[in-house]
Amino acid sequence: MKKIQIILTALLLITLVGCYQPPTIEELPTCTFDEVLIGTICVEQREEEPEEVFCADNEIVHNVCIDKTKPLITGIDDIEVGKYSEFDPLEGVVALDDVDGDITVNIIVESFVNTDQYGTYIVKYEVSDSAENTSNYVRYVTVVYLPLDSEEGIELVLNGNFEDDFVGWDVFNNSSGGNAVFSITPEDVCKINIITTPESYFWVPRISYSGMTIEQGKTYQVQFDIWADEPRLFHLQIGELLPSEPWFIDFRPGANDKIMYISDERETITLLFTMEVDTNLNGGIIFEFGHVGEENLNTIVYLDNISVKEVEE
Repeated sequence: MKKIQIILTALLLITLVGCYQPPTIEELPTCTFDEVLIGTICVEQREEEPEEVFCADNEIVHNVCIDKTKPLITGIDDIEVGKYSEFDPLEGVVALDDVDGDITVNIIVESFVNTDQYGTYIVKYEVSDSAENTSNYVRYVTVVYLPLDSEEGIELVLNGNFEDDFVGWDVFNNSSGGNAVFSITPEDVCKINIITTPESYFWVPRISYSGMTIEQGKTYQVQFDIWADEPRLFHLQIGELLPSEPWFIDFRPGANDKIMYISDERETITLLFTMEVDTNLNGGIIFEFGHVGEENLNTIVYLDNISVKEVEE
């Protein structure tokens, strides 16, 4: 039976092959210049052009951009910022690449700026493009004294409410003169526990704030809260402390209210003064709790909400 099937299949194939007649030359289609004959069909020939590669001024090799240009960062000029101000190292900073375009999101920043302390700090910037070209930059940021502007005027004393501890303030004791323990209470009040007040040492212990610009001919309002466990006198100075003789430049040489009374109840003291000497860039307000008067010299004094503002006369 199998032999019969094989013989029949062979006969069928011979018959089919014998029936096939390949086309003659006359029967083949005539193809145009931009066509090619595939079997009996003309097919259009198309050469695909390579995609255009954007490479700016870089070299293109075998349709591949050889990018060797480093990206640029702008907006990182050295600047000055105010003490206690907020500093954003990425504000106004843009990174641009000749091939990739805006790559600001790729910037890596390392900032050492501390606006709670005066000084010059560095900020490091790094950015890379898609070809791994990397640029590095260093920026200098200087923290300086800048008055705080408010609806009530420009405030010259920063941290006058002692919310930031003694930042901006200087306390001074004398080993052979007056001494006190200075601290900040939980209510952000400056507490001065006066320990010793030798005679003739009226200027120590003291607490002072410096760095204010006080302009000649302008009028300023000085205001503060003060009280003590026991009433006593203290010495208020407004001027510049100096490291050597004459030791002090007095901005109110003719004032008669330099020695003031401290009550045992909290009160707000306000006074006005007009700058009588040349404009000074390092003006200060100094509270001196040395040997002033004779009563209750060694007590505890409280100080808060110190303010110095320029006002209209």
